[in-house]
Order: sequence, then structure tokens, then C-alpha cells
Amino acid sequence: MTATIAIVLPLAGVMFLLPAFVKSGKMGQWYGHYMKKGDVDAAAVESHLNLVCDDCTYSFGKTAPYRIVVMGGSSTAGHPYTHCDPSTYPSQLQKMFEVDTGSADCVEVMNLGEVAESIKFNIGTEFEELVVPHLHPDVVVVNTVNNDYYAEKKLFSFHHFLYLKWRGLPVIEKEVNTEPYRRRLRRMIEVAKNNDIALLFVEEPICRDYFYGANPIGAHQQALREVCEKNKVPLVPAQETFDRLRDRFLFLDFVHLTYYGNKRMATMIYETISGLRWIQPSECGGDVRQAKLARSSRR
Repeated sequence: MTATIAIVLPLAGVMFLLPAFVKSGKMGQWYGHYMKKGDVDAAAVESHLNLVCDDCTYSFGKTAPYRIVVMGGSSTAGHPYTHCDPSTYPSQLQKMFEVDTGSADCVEVMNLGEVAESIKFNIGTEFEELVVPHLHPDVVVVNTVNNDYYAEKKLFSFHHFLYLKWRGLPVIEKEVNTEPYRRRLRRMIEVAKNNDIALLFVEEPICRDYFYGANPIGAHQQALREVCEKNKVPLVPAQETFDRLRDRFLFLDFVHLTYYGNKRMATMIYETISGLRWIQPSECGGDVRQAKLARSSRR
């Protein structure tokens, strides 16, 4: 009994203190993303967005006619791979555009994914205050759902573990309030439109086998689909595809992807961007401003 109390009480303390810790900006400092108002010099932006990674370095200024910024959590960062490992889907997306354009100098894909990032914690603010005004992307891809679901749930969604520990027992899921998530999505859409940035959301998939067929993040996925449809913003509906290909070894665990999962993700994003004609090989040798105007008229 004493041993149980010794374990439970410290955990309970962490659970109560963590929300205030995160809201104070301290969690952001841990990941190198908390920026004070007015701190906007190039070195600060590079530091807060981790443009200098463990295995690659991104330039503050554009190095190609088209810049695609990919934002998301650890599945975007490539865990357990490193940011620029050839296995990650942003790296594979880069290669696909190199083949498409016939050049490595036409499209630059930047992987800004970070462990535990969500639109609530960091992505939304970074997009508006750092990425848009300082990196000047042409296209921003945002892979979202899983971490935003966790950010809204209390006690780290411990009911997930009930699926694993007591297989087959019913789990009562409380009603999920997705309005804060919808509001943050709408804000990102507004910022993108005001700055002539092509915005593409990706419905982050989970391996439902881990939850015995259940989909704990289904309400947030539905919210994302509805917001995108209402605001006429393109979406990559990855969950349906990954469910259909569940026997293809796409997941390493409940959310992180294998090489094949990353390849499938990169292919879906590439096909969506190409289909929308946001980037055209013939435009790489011409006037980029005119190309952006042409892209804007095609929306």
C-alpha cells in the first residue's frame, strides 16, 4: 500500500502541474520553440524552428523557386529516424519532386516536424509568427490530429491503455469537444489565405490494431475533414488509405511510420500537390512571382 502511494502521488502531482507548465511556455522552451515578442532576428528563427538539425541544415533564405514547409509531430519529424533521413516522408517527398521537375534545385522541402508538437502547442503559433513572415513558403503541409487530440484530453488519454491492458472490455469514451481544435484550424486557414500560401492538411493516421479496431481520435479527424470541406482547403485523408492497406507493414507502433508508411504518405501528398498544380516544373525556370499568381488563380 505504501509503495503504491509513493508511486501514485508523484504522478498525480505531475498531472496537475503539467498543464500550467505548458501554458507558461516552459514546455515550448524544452523543445526550443518559445519565442518572446519582438525576438525575430534570423538567428532566433533558425534556433526556434530547429533549422539546424542533427543531420541536416536548412537555409533561412529560400534556396529554390518553390519552398514546401512540412509541419507536424514526431511522425513528421520521422521518429525513430532523423529529420533528413531518406526514410522520412518529407525526404521522400523531396525526391519525388526532384524526379518530377528533373532538377534538385526547383523544389525545397523543409521538415519542421518536432516530437509532441500540435497545433495547440507550437505549430499554430510558429506558423503565424515565424514560418509565414520569415521563411516565406509557397506551400505548407500540416500533418495533424493525434497530438491535438492528446492536448485536449486529460490524464494523457489513459483510456488508450485500457484497450491494451483489458482487451475486450468496454471503454466509456467521454464526449470530445473539438471546437477549440476547429478554431485553431480556421485561424491557420485565415493566415494562409491572407499571405497567399497554399495550405494542405494531412489527416494523421493511427494504427487501429493497437486499439482493437477502435479509433480514439475519430472525432478530431472528423472535425478536420469538416473544417477543410467548409473552407475549401485540400486534405489528404490518410486514415482511410492506411486502414485499407493495414497488412502492408505501414506502422512501427500506433502512429509512427515504417519506410513503407512514409512512402505511402509522401506519395499521397505529392499526388495532391501535383493534382492541384501548385507546383509546375515548367515554372521553375521562369518568374516565380508570376508562377505564384498563376497558382493563386487556380485555387
